[in-house]
Amino acid sequence: MSPRPKRRSHVRAVHPLEAELTQRAAKDKRIFGFIESVVLDGLWYWDLAHPTETWMSPSLKKHLGYAVEEVPNKTEWLRKQILPSDLELAVAALRRLTETPSIPFDQLVRFRHKDGSLIWIRCRARLIEGDGDVPARVLGSHTDLTAFMRAKDRIAALDEEVSFGRSVVTSAPVAMMVVDAGGRIRFANQRAETLFGYSRIELLERPFEGLLAPRSRPSSPLPRAYPLDLTGNLPPGPGLDPASAAQPDLWGRRKDGTEIAIELGVSPLGHADGERHLVAVMDVSYRAKAAHELRVSEHRFRVLAESLPLMLWTCNAEGYCDYLSPQWCDYTGVSEAPQLGHGWAHQLHPDDRAITINRWELATGSELDFVTEYRIRRHDGQYRWFMCRARPVRDASGKIIKWFGTNSDVQDLRDATDALTRLNQDLEARVASRTREIITANLRLDQLAHQLTEVHRSGGLAHWTYDIATEHIEWAPGFSEIMGLEPSATMPTQAERRTLLTPESTRLALEAFQRCIETGEAYSVELEVARAAARARYILARGQALRRPDGTIHRIVGSVKDITDIVLARRATGVEPDAG
Repeated sequence: MSPRPKRRSHVRAVHPLEAELTQRAAKDKRIFGFIESVVLDGLWYWDLAHPTETWMSPSLKKHLGYAVEEVPNKTEWLRKQILPSDLELAVAALRRLTETPSIPFDQLVRFRHKDGSLIWIRCRARLIEGDGDVPARVLGSHTDLTAFMRAKDRIAALDEEVSFGRSVVTSAPVAMMVVDAGGRIRFANQRAETLFGYSRIELLERPFEGLLAPRSRPSSPLPRAYPLDLTGNLPPGPGLDPASAAQPDLWGRRKDGTEIAIELGVSPLGHADGERHLVAVMDVSYRAKAAHELRVSEHRFRVLAESLPLMLWTCNAEGYCDYLSPQWCDYTGVSEAPQLGHGWAHQLHPDDRAITINRWELATGSELDFVTEYRIRRHDGQYRWFMCRARPVRDASGKIIKWFGTNSDVQDLRDATDALTRLNQDLEARVASRTREIITANLRLDQLAHQLTEVHRSGGLAHWTYDIATEHIEWAPGFSEIMGLEPSATMPTQAERRTLLTPESTRLALEAFQRCIETGEAYSVELEVARAAARARYILARGQALRRPDGTIHRIVGSVKDITDIVLARRATGVEPDAG
């Protein structure tokens, strides 16, 4: 690094006490140690001339959870304690500091404590120049901000919770208002606007009792309210007749003059301006309508249940049977009354009774769907298998109010399944037998291939194998001699193998070989070697496919035999082999 031009120095007046302290700190190490221990959480001093060396103060090492003697004063050790993403930024900032000392180094860096936790450290550093303005050292300090960062995260979480609470109240499906001690509305959510037909501006500062019908207006602002419970089950408040809780007689009045049945929930709120109440208003006009619709629905259910080709039944929320369709009673030959409650279980097969009751109690206790199979006794004493399915019926609050179930006859299906199982077992046995036969045949072929390898030199015979998946060829040593190659020759490439035979013989060999791979058809062809030196050479090439147990071809084994003398003799005598 070339020396920089000297910067203009600014002379600063030094206070006598500052000069005295500097001199004493230079002479008395205890003063430096005191400053380092009480002002900072650690110091480090980096040698730019020898960048692997960094002195770290004992307090820095202890702050990271290490004993002084555990930590070497090496730059690499300090770097390893920093999270990789933060290290990259810190290194870049240090580089800027060494290049441009006027740019301050002030980074928030996450270190890994010895116990594995993360600590947030504010790292500050300055450049200390050596001779000739060449940077020689970097002095850095550590300040632990972990507590601050955690508090910051906690404040952010609290802000989020407050924001969430505000959004919940604002968008709640229940009309919610804040009423002051004088009975005036100070806050109203969107549901309150919808319920009473006023805009939020119109609701603010309006007396709350103005939202009540004249017949329901109390003498004081909120004397007849329920304790606030937004679950929909509002118990009566102090001084309220419990009987009136089932049929609330509070009525609200909308902006257009129409009246609606309502229930109130009230909770006191502390406030600097005096007592306030959070008021929840629920429209209960739907209850009478819902009760009527329920009666109509139950009637329709019974009509439907009695017309379906299934056994239908219902139980109350606790799992006690309160209805059995006529189909169940007709099948069992027993009237409905004695089978209600748990009486239906007496119609089950003795081997199925206890386990079915246990499963049913588990389903009702865990509020899960119920699916099982059991045998039911018919009126003639015969038992048949039935599939039973049941699901809980819930009200608007999610509470179970009823169980609805069906039973369907699956005896014929089970009989068919058993027959199919027996058939599959028979087929699997046959497949296993055939697989054993194929494995045995392949073993015999492998043995034959091994025998061919052992006798490859006998009578000019050489054996070879070809793996289809890897396209790897292995040949016996005699193969090189038969094909006119040097005995020490390595396996030729695919392109080189095409030059071993004459063009016509190459075509015949490739066609036969490809058919064997695709169809498993064995082949035996006479071919002419192209590399014969003194005279023409002819070979007899044979190939056979090997199959896996599943029938797929995975290997081709074959042999080549020198038949030059036979071919030349045939030609000399004018006798050619049969075309067939």
